[in-house]
Amino acid sequence: MVLINHLFRLLKAEMPILCLFVCKSNKDCVSFNIAPSNETEGWFSCELNQADRYSSPQDFQERKGFSYRGIKNPCLNNGLCEGNKTCTRLGYDLTKYTCLCPNGYFGKNCEKDIDECASSNLHNCTLENPGVKCNNTPGSFKCICAEGHVGDGINCAKKVSWIKINIDPVCVGVKNDEYGSVIVPFDVKVKQLKLVHLSGGVSMLNPVTVQNWGDNSYPHDLNLVITDRNNDLIAPYPGYPRYYKYYLTIDKITVSSPELIFPISDPPLPLKKDDKLRVWFTRDLHNRGEGGSYGKTCCDLYIYCV
Repeated sequence: MVLINHLFRLLKAEMPILCLFVCKSNKDCVSFNIAPSNETEGWFSCELNQADRYSSPQDFQERKGFSYRGIKNPCLNNGLCEGNKTCTRLGYDLTKYTCLCPNGYFGKNCEKDIDECASSNLHNCTLENPGVKCNNTPGSFKCICAEGHVGDGINCAKKVSWIKINIDPVCVGVKNDEYGSVIVPFDVKVKQLKLVHLSGGVSMLNPVTVQNWGDNSYPHDLNLVITDRNNDLIAPYPGYPRYYKYYLTIDKITVSSPELIFPISDPPLPLKKDDKLRVWFTRDLHNRGEGGSYGKTCCDLYIYCV
């Protein structure tokens, strides 16, 4: 007699007792079928099953040359381990088992929650930012960030702070050096710059296709850049690989986006008080093809300081 339809592993063994040992050491094994091997003389074929003759009597059938053995399995159906805990047998003892607990739990059946907040070794809520509170949750913990910080529940960091540095709107035309100007109000190291649209639009082709930062016919081609007073490129940073002289591309930003956030400058860009920044339409900056361009766009200029 054998149990069919519940095989999960097939192996060869030199002695029948080895089939028993392998089954006992596997938490999923409840029974096994055994017969002399047809391939290797003197060896045996072992079929490990995930059920037994009592749970599946309809699958207990005659097969020539095979015999059936059932064992007691304390981890059948995950044993006494509750919830999403995992039952694992201890060695070859048929009665001993342990529950492997997920992170944040302990106890024989993982029924007890670890209070990570009770030990500074189990959380990092105050590691970088003193005053951050730790809130214990089932199986985990959550950092409640201090004022001026944000976090993902595990780590806290200072909020990103964008500072607007222009007083009047920065308006940029498309021809005859009609760039917009901004005077830097203080000494600062700048990690990133962005333009926030206020009104108007620009286009390389005709008035119908004007948009915030470029021509609507080419939605990913951004036509505004920032330079210093000598027209040396600042944003995007020099060497940015997706700047093609007359336009640039930035992931997730199109000509109709409300903000044009330039790539991060690494290392940060040092600016001095009273430095002059210029916001250009790219064709006007390079004096190429500006005659067929249209429009004027107005925006605010923000810097992200480090």
